[in-house]
Amino acid sequence: MSRNLRSPARNRRPPRNRRPWQYSLFSLFVLTTACAILLKVGMRFPLETLIVLGIVAGAALAIGLYVGELVVIGWIMDFPAWLAERAMPPAHVPLDYEHVGEITIVTLSDNIASVRECRSVQQQLDRLIAERGCDLVLDFSRVKKLSSRFREVLVHVTETAETAAEKRGLPCHDIALPPGGTFPVFADRQQALADMDQHAGHGWVVLCAVPTGMRAVSDAV
Repeated sequence: MSRNLRSPARNRRPPRNRRPWQYSLFSLFVLTTACAILLKVGMRFPLETLIVLGIVAGAALAIGLYVGELVVIGWIMDFPAWLAERAMPPAHVPLDYEHVGEITIVTLSDNIASVRECRSVQQQLDRLIAERGCDLVLDFSRVKKLSSRFREVLVHVTETAETAAEKRGLPCHDIALPPGGTFPVFADRQQALADMDQHAGHGWVVLCAVPTGMRAVSDAV
């Protein structure tokens, strides 16, 4: 189970059998019918129609203003936290790693639950790719808490590994995942190494030993 994220166009899912023009014609038909009915009723009951339209427009405006107010308040409340997270240095998250040939196996820490910890892991993985190689196996066997934002780290590291392989003149692997897949996932590191050994290319970032109930990662794979 693997997928090359380097070429989005190549991995693009086949378009579904939809006909947008049919939906457009249907919407146009419904809108025309509604306008005709409204016009007919308005000509017969002009004052009542005007009152009803005023009430509907006022209600829609009030709902829009209320939703907009909630969105603005949410932004105001989240901005200090976002600013503090960016201003503070990354939290130190220890990573254990070992090298098997050109592949680096990284055993993740048991707790990667905050944005700062995600940043720490991302920086360490970037440094490993720059200093050692562009093929990584991420072992989740020790992970107990994982931030949902760790998916962004996986996407970033995957792109970094493939870019590093291209800059070094190494051929990138080109293996497609089943529909809906995003990252190569294996039961354990032995299975991951065996599958990587069967395929040529570099720029690998694969996951192994991902707990079944860990939604932050399973949503991403």
